[in-house]
Amino acid sequence: MKNFIIIVLIMLMIFCPLEAEAFWWLFGKNQDQVNMSYLYINGISYDESGQEITLYQDLLEDGLINIQGRAAIRKGTIGSVRVSIDGKETWDSAELSDDGAFQYYFRPEIGQEYEIYIEAMETAGRTNEVDETYKKVIVSESNYQQVIEERLAEMFTAYEMQNINSFMEYVSWDFVGGDVILEQALNKDFSNFADIAIEYNLINLAINNDGMISIVLQYDRRLISNNDGSTLADSGLTEFVFNLEEQGPVLYSMSQPLIFGVSDAANVASGVINSAENEQVIAVNDQGNIELKSIDEIVNETAEMNNEDGNSGGSEIPAYESGEKSIASVFNDENGNWYNQGYRFSDGQILERFAGYCDFYIETNIIFLNDDVRVLELNETDINNVTELPETGYVEQWDLPYGITWDICYGLSLPDGNYAVVYFEEAEEVNSEYDADIGEVFYRIRFKYKYRDDGGRQF
Repeated sequence: MKNFIIIVLIMLMIFCPLEAEAFWWLFGKNQDQVNMSYLYINGISYDESGQEITLYQDLLEDGLINIQGRAAIRKGTIGSVRVSIDGKETWDSAELSDDGAFQYYFRPEIGQEYEIYIEAMETAGRTNEVDETYKKVIVSESNYQQVIEERLAEMFTAYEMQNINSFMEYVSWDFVGGDVILEQALNKDFSNFADIAIEYNLINLAINNDGMISIVLQYDRRLISNNDGSTLADSGLTEFVFNLEEQGPVLYSMSQPLIFGVSDAANVASGVINSAENEQVIAVNDQGNIELKSIDEIVNETAEMNNEDGNSGGSEIPAYESGEKSIASVFNDENGNWYNQGYRFSDGQILERFAGYCDFYIETNIIFLNDDVRVLELNETDINNVTELPETGYVEQWDLPYGITWDICYGLSLPDGNYAVVYFEEAEEVNSEYDADIGEVFYRIRFKYKYRDDGGRQF
């Protein structure tokens, strides 16, 4: 059987040189090279934080910098992981688990810069591309409250000056509710309001389990309605959540009562702050009228509107299909053909690769996407935690650093305008298994998925 596979692969290389070149490049990169399945520094994605990252002394848990990751190789065992924090001058061993997961932490000096490299070696001596793990880490003497206060000042200034482009620079690409929806809501605000003046105080700051920064503000606001020229004023408590990204804190979500995006609160707000201080707040109804209402009234009216329209207003996740399936590489004894299975989301069909269009398919033990499918690697290993996909950022499979790999979720932008989330388990060699319908299976890949057929990105 194995001799047959080798012969087939040689024939593919001879008669299909372009396909073979791409196939063997990916096979070598994924199977014979040590890769990083994931990598985080103090809970921040290593890939998304750029080559330089600033950490703040008041956010260092126990005063430590903590590097966590998982090294993997298709065939082999990770034997050691070393970390250098001084540009490869010296190396220390990381704590390593049997599955390749590792952790390394050290106590930095405030104001110091560190040049970090990570080397993972499997037992036969092969290593990852160490230079690709380079990270310059600066430990700032500033405390994070000060940084948040500076970002808030920038945001409030941009809003009061009605400068949308400047304001959107401080918004995360994966803002809850959608950054495009927020931008449209800001445009409505600036059509509805004039002479916006807001005073605020930061009264609480906390770090959640995902490394996000939650803050509570007390505010006093005054503005003029462009509808009738009346002056409205309110005060209350509200909450913002920030992501820590390369450019500093960026806005991830906001709660009712809203300060920004009031004109489309139903789609912008992701929560409600119930407080006696929020007795009467500025609201814009679906007819565009500006008035003072209680939070309870706003929430109830939004719920009623959503029920009438059959629209969730962002609070209810639309229906989607999900499940767990598998596809296989097969040697069919009946007619002597070796073929690969693929999967098509539009009708949930598992089919032979060349029997029809497949969104993705297996080639021996490697996953390939159709040329028309675009992919986004997600910093998540549990598909249940993926509740929304971004609108942009998708690339061709060949633009991913390590191709499609295991134990991490991917977002797929499909050629029909729909979206899917998929998680692949590591390929299983099962060449002793025989299926009467398809032949002898020698590799099988199981995958979990979520799929929407209406162009939606929430799951």
